[in-house]
Amino acid sequence: MMFYEDRSRLITLRRCAEAVTAVVNETPQGAPGALLYLALAPFLSVAEFRSMMCLLVEAKRIARQGDRYYPAPEETMR
Repeated sequence: MMFYEDRSRLITLRRCAEAVTAVVNETPQGAPGALLYLALAPFLSVAEFRSMMCLLVEAKRIARQGDRYYPAPEETMR
């Protein structure tokens, strides 16, 4: 059984991931990770942010180069 707090936390994490993906996809010159985290700091710890970003990159929803995040290459979005 999932408690209300757990469910709310999952919804928050999902919304953060969707927001990051949307921002990165609208920033072809690359979005700095520090600025992305700054916007999400009220909702996520640094460890949660790093984990989320790794998962988004692994899922090919976004791409990473150095400390910047870029839209995923077109061929991986199909």
